[in-house]
Amino acid sequence: MDSAEGNLRRSLSSVKVSIIVPTLNNYHKISKLLDSIVERTAAPDYEIILVDTGSSDRKVITLYDQLKERDNFRIVNYEGEFNYSQAINLGASIASGDLLLFLNNDMQVIEPDYLDLNKTGATDTGYIIHGVEFDLTERRIFYWLFSEHPGESTSLLTFKNFESHRVPADSVLHIYQKRRAGQVRGVPWMTPLLMVLRDLDEYLDAKIVAKKLQSCLTGVITSPDTSTAMGAASTESGTGHRLETFRPGQFNRILPGEGIVFPELPGGTPGEGDFIRNAETRIASGVGMPYELLTGDHSGVNYSGHKAGMIGFRKRIDEFRWLCLIPMFCEPARRWFANAAWVAGEIPAADYEVKWAPPPYESADPLKDAQANLVNVRQGAQSWDGMISEQGEDPDEVMYEIAARNKKFDDLKITLDCDPRRVSKTGVEQASEVAAVPQKGE
Repeated sequence: MDSAEGNLRRSLSSVKVSIIVPTLNNYHKISKLLDSIVERTAAPDYEIILVDTGSSDRKVITLYDQLKERDNFRIVNYEGEFNYSQAINLGASIASGDLLLFLNNDMQVIEPDYLDLNKTGATDTGYIIHGVEFDLTERRIFYWLFSEHPGESTSLLTFKNFESHRVPADSVLHIYQKRRAGQVRGVPWMTPLLMVLRDLDEYLDAKIVAKKLQSCLTGVITSPDTSTAMGAASTESGTGHRLETFRPGQFNRILPGEGIVFPELPGGTPGEGDFIRNAETRIASGVGMPYELLTGDHSGVNYSGHKAGMIGFRKRIDEFRWLCLIPMFCEPARRWFANAAWVAGEIPAADYEVKWAPPPYESADPLKDAQANLVNVRQGAQSWDGMISEQGEDPDEVMYEIAARNKKFDDLKITLDCDPRRVSKTGVEQASEVAAVPQKGE
């Protein structure tokens, strides 16, 4: 079984990834993270941007000096009081990749194949199922992980890395979708479609081979005299059969009694397009996405049909976000970071409220969506905060930004047509009292 790195490396060849890591001292953690990225990343074109927030460890500084000599490593110094958002924004400002990946320096990325599926059975303190160890209260306490991917060549040669080791469960973020009660690990989304994908691939391969054969066999020369040749004659090794070849634009005279027969090879199969579309529709349905997104073919759908098709897909994405990604990855990573920052004295408390705002969905018709949002907010079907949150923004931050910007416009006596305090919906200017700009926390 190949590793995901081997399978994905070719498909990611045209995408550059910028990996941004805020870090401070702790040579062991940062070196371990960098090793895991270099050894296990699937993207061939990537850069690593380390945002140093004031390291003084000599080993870390020496590591930086070594990394600066590599083309895909960049070190940037963050000055001032530590702020995580500002640190990653500083790294993002110098990134050159198509995708941005933000990591903490104490994380290590591995794929599910590292989990030892052969570890199953009872223990003195509980039991193990497919490499996940539980105590008697059914609480996860350990993961049995290989130190190297089982499909890598070094593992196959040495066999030493086939031994799994226990890793505390509170040090592992196991991210998967739970489809059944008691499910221990996830199932790849494409699993139910493997047979369909194989059949479609074999069908397309057969069509390609048929087209190649059709283009190779141009014609058959018939003649009672075997000594004449119409094209460039040669003899097939092994069989002694006489072969004739043709060049584009070539004309030859035919001797009396000779002729050319052009065989009718099978062309397109009736219903070929319907078969391929049906297979692609089954694949799209199996992964829970619209056919148009899977194939890029929007010829059979209008705006309303596209919008209706996206409803179910967005619900599936929201389900993954709020039931899988946020509780299994974002929230535990936040707790790790908050606890470390609190222990280091960077924040006053480790437990504080967090609001998650996933990235917004792009609109196919922003004007129609904006009008719909306006109607929903005006009639009370949706709150203003809810509308802003759907766009991936913090409502409080947006309000303070609007208030501060309005104050600047008022101070400079500038009236914009989009300012509802000054201009009505019909474009008529109207007077209004200017309120003071509130401060954050008020």
